[in-house]
Amino acid sequence: MHNKIDCNSFFSNTWENQRAVKRLFTKYILPVCEKYHLKNLELVILMFLHQNPKHDTASEIIEIKCLAKSQVSMTVSSLEKKVFCEKNIQKAI
Repeated sequence: MHNKIDCNSFFSNTWENQRAVKRLFTKYILPVCEKYHLKNLELVILMFLHQNPKHDTASEIIEIKCLAKSQVSMTVSSLEKKVFCEKNIQKAI
């Protein structure tokens, strides 16, 4: 016997949970962003790179974090200017 899922309840709870997570994230991330003069996405990318050292290319960040290429490009450029990261260009052989 299959359990029926109330779609309205499921999506309502999902959105409520997502908002709660976002509020908590902002609450704990905001002080760090203010201290180091970072935008939220800059810190998200820095945390991603710290936690995933093998996935350090822009294309991997785009794919794994589901971000737009323009977002990653602008954010990484901003992080470079703030000296939080640097490009390491490798030529394909």
